[in-house]
Amino acid sequence: MNQTGVTIIGEYDTIFKPLLEEAGIAPERLLSLVAINGAVSSTAAPDTPLGDWFEEPDVVHWTDEETGYQCVILRAPRSLHLCGYVLIDYDHPLNGVDVDTVRQTLPCVRPVSFVSDGFPAPHLLETSCDFATQVFGFHCAENWDYVPGHHKIENKGPKSYRTVPQVADMCRELALTLRSRAKH
Repeated sequence: MNQTGVTIIGEYDTIFKPLLEEAGIAPERLLSLVAINGAVSSTAAPDTPLGDWFEEPDVVHWTDEETGYQCVILRAPRSLHLCGYVLIDYDHPLNGVDVDTVRQTLPCVRPVSFVSDGFPAPHLLETSCDFATQVFGFHCAENWDYVPGHHKIENKGPKSYRTVPQVADMCRELALTLRSRAKH
């Protein structure tokens, strides 16, 4: 447990604290941080190359300082790429809109690929999450992304792995875009 009362599973001071600082996530905004260290990583192929994905947390859950929305970064268990989610209130104007409409409506760097009434893996969140929310999410497994678990078949050409700090920035961008739509 860190000084803010949040349960931290993993190497907080040596690995995660600098990573969260780089991601711009203040410790007092952190709701949970989980590094499953083996449970997720062990689902990858034994010959998956080493990289940032083995040293990053598998779940990061925080409240965005500027918007007040909860944001979550979650690692896909087999392919090891990261996904980002923003949780909004049900009274938001985009509540109930399908994912295709959201993609056309929200100009984001990362296309929205997930819209649901619930978080896809609530058992992975260490702290309570207000599930009276709509969830918007994206994945970092597009054609231009490096996906560690697909290293043998789909990573031809120049591709970049999206790190926790990069995905945190994308979550903040999505949160800001969603907040701007709430004002209409």
